Amino acid sequence: MGLLLAALLALLAAGCGGPEPVTDDRGGTLLTEAGIAHAERTHAARLDLSRLRLTREQTGLDPDLPARPRARTTDGRPVRLALVGPDGTTTVPATGLEVSFVGEADRAAAVRWTERSPTRAAATAALLAAVRTWGLRREDVGGWSETVVNSRDASARQLIGAAVSPSGLVVEVTGVVSSTGRQTHEWTVVLDPDAYRPAALDVVRRTGRLPTGLG
Repeated sequence: MGLLLAALLALLAAGCGGPEPVTDDRGGTLLTEAGIAHAERTHAARLDLSRLRLTREQTGLDPDLPARPRARTTDGRPVRLALVGPDGTTTVPATGLEVSFVGEADRAAAVRWTERSPTRAAATAALLAAVRTWGLRREDVGGWSETVVNSRDASARQLIGAAVSPSGLVVEVTGVVSSTGRQTHEWTVVLDPDAYRPAALDVVRRTGRLPTGLG
């Protein structure tokens, strides 16, 4: 009887394991293999940056192992990435997502994602929309548009600008034009605490650039 009971308990324990979690207790996407696979499959992810930090523990990563988790869809559909800042949430269509941990640091240095546009007009419209959603300066968008129009090379790459978003996040965007003429915008949320000092925020807002030594 004792052996039978032990066998039943073992079967129950095995059946109660359940699937590996894909989100934390606040609904943030875990950056484990299961979490990333779920984001790629559902085309949805959420990162809570409301405290201006993202840690290995928060995202389910081993604190003793190097980590550079990436998510990338293969069907051409972007992941709807919700970025929660201290003052609100912004959702972006990310065709690629990467969270950068430097070495074995516990805190992520940056969150990066890419947005691809099928046409030049769509790319320009996306950047003009970012004037409102991310606080990007209109003159920086215009400068990039001139680069695209006047470039003699088949491809181009240029920092478009940095901004402080209404949601309270410091971001930077680089424009890339491929040899086929397709535009990609490479976005970064900067998580360096120094970027959020009042003097640094003032520089970003006035100049559209990060202070020297940041980014």
